Amino acid sequence: MAASAVLSVALWNSTENFRSQQTWEEDAQAYVAGRNFVRAGFWRTLFMDDYAAGRDLASHPKLYTHFPTSAALAHSFLQSCGLLNLHWIKACFIPFFLLGQFYFFLCLRKLFNEKIALFGLLANAVSYLGVLSYSDSSCHYLHWLVIFGALYHYLSIPAGLALSARARFHLVFGFSCFFVSGAVTLIHALFISICLISFYLSGVHRIRFKYFALIFGAPVLLFGLHSLRVMAAIGPEVWLYEQFINIKKSAGLIDPRVVMDYYTRNGIILYTSEFDAPLNRPQAFKLMAQGFLSKEGAMGMILLAFLPVVALFQFIFPRLSLRFDVPDFGKKIVILIAAALSWDIVFQNHAANYFGATPYLLLTSLVNLGWGLLFAGLLNLGSPSSRARQWVSRLALVLALAAMLRSKLDAYNQNLPQAIPGSLALQKYAGGTFYTNIFPSYVSCFTDEWAIGGLEPKSALERNYAGAKWFFEKDQWDRNKYTQPDYYFHVSEYRFAPYAEPAHKQILDASFPLVESGEGWYIYKMR
Repeated sequence: MAASAVLSVALWNSTENFRSQQTWEEDAQAYVAGRNFVRAGFWRTLFMDDYAAGRDLASHPKLYTHFPTSAALAHSFLQSCGLLNLHWIKACFIPFFLLGQFYFFLCLRKLFNEKIALFGLLANAVSYLGVLSYSDSSCHYLHWLVIFGALYHYLSIPAGLALSARARFHLVFGFSCFFVSGAVTLIHALFISICLISFYLSGVHRIRFKYFALIFGAPVLLFGLHSLRVMAAIGPEVWLYEQFINIKKSAGLIDPRVVMDYYTRNGIILYTSEFDAPLNRPQAFKLMAQGFLSKEGAMGMILLAFLPVVALFQFIFPRLSLRFDVPDFGKKIVILIAAALSWDIVFQNHAANYFGATPYLLLTSLVNLGWGLLFAGLLNLGSPSSRARQWVSRLALVLALAAMLRSKLDAYNQNLPQAIPGSLALQKYAGGTFYTNIFPSYVSCFTDEWAIGGLEPKSALERNYAGAKWFFEKDQWDRNKYTQPDYYFHVSEYRFAPYAEPAHKQILDASFPLVESGEGWYIYKMR
């Protein structure tokens, strides 16, 4: 825990505002949506995110309807308390992330034993990608808290008929974590649902059915409330069909152009279209495997494969227990694997295209559980009656620890935290309107005005914003304004923005005067 705290604060302080290896686009959107809540209240959008950044509310037409707001609400609360600096807002999420790490330990200890939990927590504490990189992310800081909090509190409810005050505490907090999980992402809710149902049906942990049903009332209640507000905003028929096409989109079974056309006509925000191109199942799984291998390396892949082998070994030789002395050891491993892969299998198109975020985070937890099992198993090799076995066990532990640290360090070195360019400069352009090749909310959260993003410089030269990849304002509001931006903000690193090739910058250099520049970013005056 102490290591996680120190490393989290160090990473937070390593860059100003946003850094690479985070879902920085979502954080920027959440900041803008939170600001809209503060200015216009929650009831105007029925608590749904509004990503338009223009100061005139007439330019705010669309709503994000896919899952309940959580990150934007956190931003709105902090902003309403007077905390407007993004860097310090992000620091406020670290304590909740650390509490989630504690829940990760408690859950592993409940499912397995203290040795496995301690070593699993150690592996989590030094994992940059998929763990520490999100410690100050407003969209993913709750990942471990809600998932492992829900599982831990469920596992802590006794199987008896009467509930003590302590058991009622676990019931309430299990319900709360499950409820909030759906407000973070539906992927979490699916993972928790499969785990709890499997725990109950397999006999790993079975409580009275009425309490089990009560806990499952959390996602049902959340989905019901969310559906009612969406229907009130866009109408029941639009809501129903939107559910249908969104499921097909996530599974890669519908042309994204059909989805875009329907969402545009009905005032619904689709985060982006380019990531939702249909993929067949082999393509999706190949992309996920490549993404996982690039983040976790060969050792991560070996440990992920190691888990089902350990479970199978336990099923074949139940009396041996692999010396872990854990009841239902194999069942628990299989349940966690199935739950972690469920979204990837059912919605493979969504999982492949967004693998750097939530789908990967679940697999990271499994890899670190694998490290915990490996260390605990090696520790158990030592026999009190045999000094030779004790020395072999210690040597194996040291080698395993070195392998883990090397694997984690390699992942860090290959994905060094880097600031997203230009955030400090953009703060000087408050009230300015922008075209940009980067994500528009990144610009708008600093300028407090509309920005049109993912726009090719050639289209900017023609004042043609129709080709923008990201545009959250109301097109019919005042089209003339959108053809007269004050500036063009160009980022020259392709991993942060499209249209970042030298040829695109040459168009800008030949067309507009350069106002100022820095490492990897340029601001041009357009009028």
